[in-house]
Amino acid sequence: MRMMSVAAWVTIAGMRSSLLIFVVGMLMGGVLGRRPVEPDEPPPATPRAEAPRVVDLELPSDCDGRLAALDAEIARIEGELRATRLTARMQEAARVEREGEPVPWPDDVDPRLAPEAIRAAFAAAAEASAVAVLHDVECDEFPCLLTLEMTTPHVGRGLSLGEYEPVFEALGWDDLGMVAGMASGLGNNGDAGRFGVFAWGPDGLPPEVLKRAAFRIRKEVEATHAELEAR
Repeated sequence: MRMMSVAAWVTIAGMRSSLLIFVVGMLMGGVLGRRPVEPDEPPPATPRAEAPRVVDLELPSDCDGRLAALDAEIARIEGELRATRLTARMQEAARVEREGEPVPWPDDVDPRLAPEAIRAAFAAAAEASAVAVLHDVECDEFPCLLTLEMTTPHVGRGLSLGEYEPVFEALGWDDLGMVAGMASGLGNNGDAGRFGVFAWGPDGLPPEVLKRAAFRIRKEVEATHAELEAR
């Protein structure tokens, strides 16, 4: 075998070392130059629907007794409700019997009985009579109510609708007349003031209309009393 010189061995060893350094450098560069791979984020977890909770209801041992008590209470309340409704119907019937029902204005009413016409006619008649003045006119329902206040001294005792005859005569309405009226006064026997409230209309009005007119007149007398006393 051919023996190599020392110089040849050194040259070969240097070449091997250079090659080893090159390979190691390439490997290190590849590792260091590569960007690290980030791990994928896991997908969000899908919320699980909660299972319905089952509640065990334990009926009390005296359930039948409680149901019976509830039935009895319902029956009592229903009885009270029936009694309340019956009382309300009875009260309404008594109110209608006492007050009557409101009377609307008829379509074919005599033009002289219309609110503005009858106000003007009574104001003129009272002035012509020289015994009274027209105090108020209320025409919320048919027929109108007219309140006359006497201006002459009170003669005699008691209160009479006859005192207002001069006003009625001045009207000159032979086919229309007083269907209801009430005379009243203040003080002792009317010596502090006298007035009358009248409903005027045609003959032959139905009884329910007359009943309602009488109730309205009583209410108007009360209101006029309070008004004149405060004056």
